[in-house]
Amino acid sequence: MVEWANGRVGKPPGIANLRDPSMKNSKYLIDLFCTVESRVVNWELFQEGEEEEALENNAKYLMAIIRKLGCPVFCTWNDIVEVNPKMILTIIASANGLSKTYNKKKMEAVSETPEEESKEESKE
Repeated sequence: MVEWANGRVGKPPGIANLRDPSMKNSKYLIDLFCTVESRVVNWELFQEGEEEEALENNAKYLMAIIRKLGCPVFCTWNDIVEVNPKMILTIIASANGLSKTYNKKKMEAVSETPEEESKEESKE
């Protein structure tokens, strides 16, 4: 999962493992969900810095993004700030599942040819 997430985010250095302390500010995980659906992320709401309040707000914002995309959330914002590896895994797995769903929908939309669309329109 770590390898998949690093490949998806594509920004060096990525994360080393599910205990990587760089995830406590939520930026990496927000970046991950942004690769699935960029329109759901408003970077103006992300707070730079390592202060406790910024970490808490960013983790809560991440959870709001996940919910908005329709994924279940099985952790609390504390799990993100404390970099709980089991809960981080559930978040990354949710992003993985969501990306597969979005990719399938995109492929289905692309597979509809203009001829099929015109046939549908003529039926109406």
